[in-house]
Amino acid sequence: MPSGIPVRALAEEEEITAAQLALAWPLAKGDDIAPIPGTCSATRVEENARAADIELTAADIERIHNIVPTAQSASATPKG
Repeated sequence: MPSGIPVRALAEEEEITAAQLALAWPLAKGDDIAPIPGTCSATRVEENARAADIELTAADIERIHNIVPTAQSASATPKG
């Protein structure tokens, strides 16, 4: 049974982890995006690497956009 948390529920429907979904989403946006996850576990590194093989459909991406609020882009470089 899917989780009550929408992102986790979508991940469960796709039979992937929420972390893999979180990595597959930006990867689906283009070849010029490279998410950099942090982990201390070799198992998690392997799990995260498998996100590159996940192909999200247009419907999946639309569901994610409906679940996750759009954030304003901010520069990571401090000004001044």
